[in-house]
Amino acid sequence: MKVPDRRQLGQQMDKELRELQDTIGTYLLSSKYKCSFGVDIATTKGMMLSFLGISAHVWSANGKRIHVFGLDLVELQERHSAAYVHKTFTETLKKFGLNEAKTLRVVTDCGRNMINAFL
Repeated sequence: MKVPDRRQLGQQMDKELRELQDTIGTYLLSSKYKCSFGVDIATTKGMMLSFLGISAHVWSANGKRIHVFGLDLVELQERHSAAYVHKTFTETLKKFGLNEAKTLRVVTDCGRNMINAFL
C-alpha cells in the first residue's frame, strides 16, 4: 500500500469533511423536530486566539433520544460583536444547508454580545 502524499491526504480529508457535513445536514433537515444550538466562545491561554464553537441538538426520529453534533469551531478574526457572532453562526448553518427556520432555540452564556446576537 502506497502512503499518500500531503496533497492527496489533504484532498481526501476535504472530501470526507464535505461528506460528513452533507450527512449531518441531511439528518438535521430530515428531522421532524427543530434543532437547538449551543454557541460559545473559547479563548486560548494568553488570549491570542478565539474560537466560536457551535453544536446542534435534535431529537431522534422516534423521540426517545437526543442527538448532538459538533458543527463547527471557527477561529474568530474580528471583535466578538453581536453582529459578527450572529454572522458567523448563520454562515455555519448555511454550510450544513440549514437556516434559522429550523432553529428552536440558541443557548449561549450570558455575555452581552451573545445575548444581543440572538435576540
